[in-house]
Amino acid sequence: MYDVSIFQNGIVAGNRNILKSGKYSDLTICCDSREFKVHRAIVCPRSRFFAAACDGEFLEAKTGRVLLKDDDPDAIERMLSYLYTLSYDDGVNSDIQGAESPQREESIVAEGAETSGAASEAEVNESIEDLLGQHEEGLGLLADVGVYSLAEKYEILDLKKFAKSRFAKQARNSWSHPGFLEVLREVFTSTPNSDQGLRDVVAQICAENIRALMANEKFIAVIKDVECLGSSLLIKVMEDHRRLLEEKSGLQMELEEVGRDRDRLRNGLDQAISLRNGLDQAISLSRSEIFCQRCGTEYNSYLELVNSTGVIMRCSNCVTRLPFWARLEDVDPSRRPAIMGHSTLALLDMGASRRR
Repeated sequence: MYDVSIFQNGIVAGNRNILKSGKYSDLTICCDSREFKVHRAIVCPRSRFFAAACDGEFLEAKTGRVLLKDDDPDAIERMLSYLYTLSYDDGVNSDIQGAESPQREESIVAEGAETSGAASEAEVNESIEDLLGQHEEGLGLLADVGVYSLAEKYEILDLKKFAKSRFAKQARNSWSHPGFLEVLREVFTSTPNSDQGLRDVVAQICAENIRALMANEKFIAVIKDVECLGSSLLIKVMEDHRRLLEEKSGLQMELEEVGRDRDRLRNGLDQAISLRNGLDQAISLSRSEIFCQRCGTEYNSYLELVNSTGVIMRCSNCVTRLPFWARLEDVDPSRRPAIMGHSTLALLDMGASRRR
């Protein structure tokens, strides 16, 4: 059977190559000092903005050049990478035609900082790696914010969902890093109030960790400085509080139902004990030589269930209830039957037709 993933990987690799080389390009996207050689057949079907620019009588359609002002060229690069490969990297992809790779700083240690003689080289390296890791995670989140903003601007809906998913996954594990505050600020300043996509994500993360964050003075300063952040955070905190109350109410109702079930079981157990005691008493009487005080016949009875809680015995001859049963010596001699010396004890099934 043919592996579909091989076919898909081949398409992605081919698209990446033509984006890198610019071969067969029929459209140039200009951003700042960089140019990207792209293909209308790929970018126009995915973006309403580029489709409108190339389909109409605009200058872009005639010249084959689209100028994107006020945009981050690195974010544009990631956007184009997604249009061609359905993914993008956090860092700058220098393979794309026209990309300029910025030089990376050799160290993020503050100038003039000196390590003490007691600090080992391994400790210094570990500290630098931690700072670099936090820095890179912050850059990754900022990259997703930038791509999300462009996806909204240039109407690439699937890219917008993709960037949000990447951002949410990474932000949930990065909220305690110092760079998260910068990301928080960028989310609320780069997206309009009508777009709550990334705002809801960061507000929810902040609400879940509100106690730890409120102990940070820098976080409080960001709340005061960034418009709408405080209200969004308050809404999420209230929603979480309401959800917890609903869960608590649901648990309370479940506990009450468990209590009612317990009472029903307890009542059923009491009824079963009462029924067992009645049966034990009836069986005990059935083993004694007794006669009915009313009709004088020897012991011959049946059991009758009463309200599912107990039993009573009735004489099979006159259906008299148990209290009228007595031992032989308690029965009037004139009412004893002639067969009293040859009594037969029997426990019969309930006879409804013979009940009183």
